[in-house]
Amino acid sequence: MVKKYNPEEYLRSNRLITWFESKRFKAVKKALAVSESDLFLDVGCGAGHLLKIIDQGKKIGLDLSVTMLKLAQKKCSRRTFLVQADAQNLPFKDSTFDKISSTEVIEHIPKPQQMLAEIVRIAKEDATIVITIPNENLINLFKTLFFKVRLARFLFRNDYRPAYRMTDEWHLHTFNLKQFKRLINKLKDSLTIRQVQAIPFFFLPLRYVITCNKKSKKWH
Repeated sequence: MVKKYNPEEYLRSNRLITWFESKRFKAVKKALAVSESDLFLDVGCGAGHLLKIIDQGKKIGLDLSVTMLKLAQKKCSRRTFLVQADAQNLPFKDSTFDKISSTEVIEHIPKPQQMLAEIVRIAKEDATIVITIPNENLINLFKTLFFKVRLARFLFRNDYRPAYRMTDEWHLHTFNLKQFKRLINKLKDSLTIRQVQAIPFFFLPLRYVITCNKKSKKWH
């Protein structure tokens, strides 16, 4: 799937998409506020765009795709450690990380709730966790319109062909904010949502950047 729908080609498909996605990465960076003493994990790090722009802390990137990890290795500094693993079975001890992100990953995971539970497990008490999700229904609405009026060929470079609907193959789940909150509620109050930011704008929520905190045991 990574080779077929190459995320790197998508990010470079035109200047509008490059700006749009860079806005997402910057929002995640700001929400995480990684400090020099933090241990930070990016779950589903892809080619390492977020790891590259976060310039503090001890950084670990995890991805299932060897192809993406090789790209991340070229992009990231020596201070970044890269791990190949499944997001549903994270190879880390309980209560390890101060900051955790997972951006545009959960919709690709066979068992999203298990992935979130694993993230909660490895997070320290009161850790900051930032998840981003695509607003799939709105994105599909725009894509249908672009394809119908034949604007897709102007939106994407000639050598990049997006899926008509991402949920046909590339995305295993359809997410919106309400569905994500429903997943959070199933985690037995172990996560609390602190902030939700729409990307690129509040009136055009194509992505959501959701900042959460792991609840300390004294809250339970």
